[in-house]
Amino acid sequence: MAFYKYMLKIKAISKGTWPLAFVAYFCYRFSCKNITFLHKFVYKWILSKVKAQKILKLVPEFIKHVVVPNLRQKLIDQIKSAEEQGHRIALLSSSPDFIVNEIASFLNIHLTLASTYPVNTSGHFCSKIGVIRGENKALWIDSFLDSNPSFNRVIAYSDAMEDLPMLLKADIKYAVYPESTLLHLSLKNGWQLILS
Repeated sequence: MAFYKYMLKIKAISKGTWPLAFVAYFCYRFSCKNITFLHKFVYKWILSKVKAQKILKLVPEFIKHVVVPNLRQKLIDQIKSAEEQGHRIALLSSSPDFIVNEIASFLNIHLTLASTYPVNTSGHFCSKIGVIRGENKALWIDSFLDSNPSFNRVIAYSDAMEDLPMLLKADIKYAVYPESTLLHLSLKNGWQLILS
C-alpha cells in the first residue's frame, strides 16, 4: 500500500484508482485477509495498465524517500548484530519481488523470497503472479534448513497472522508492531515483542 500511495503522490498513476484501491485494501485488511486477492487487484487495476519499466524506475526513489526513513532503528540494530554473529538473514515477504529485492539490497540481505511479478514480451507485468503466503515462507525455512544442516535455530519476525505458519517454524518468535490478533497470540504465548 505504501508503494501505491507513493505512486499516487508523484502522479505516476491515476487518482481514479484510489476508490477501488481503498475498497480492496479494506477488504483485505479487515475482512477476507486474502493476500492473493490483494495482489490480483493491484495487478488488474494498476500494474497491468502501466509499462513495467516505468514502475521499476520508481522503486529506488520509493526506497530512499519512504522505506528508509520508516525503518526502525531497533530492527536495523538487530540485523547488524545478527550479521556480526554469523547468522544468515533472509527477507521473506508477500510484497512484490521488485520492491523486496531493493529493500534487501539496501539492508545487505542476500536471501529473499517474495511474490514474483514476471514481465511479458510487451513490457507489462503479466497476470501469472506467484503470490507468497505464510505457508510458502514456512516451506522456504524447511528447505533452507535441509540444505544448511549447520544452522539449527530460526529467529522469525512478523507483523501479521498471515505469517503464523512461518512463526511456528521458528525457535524464537518476534511480533513487530503486530496487528491485534498477532499481538494477543504473542502475549498469550510469551513471544518477543517489538512495539517501539
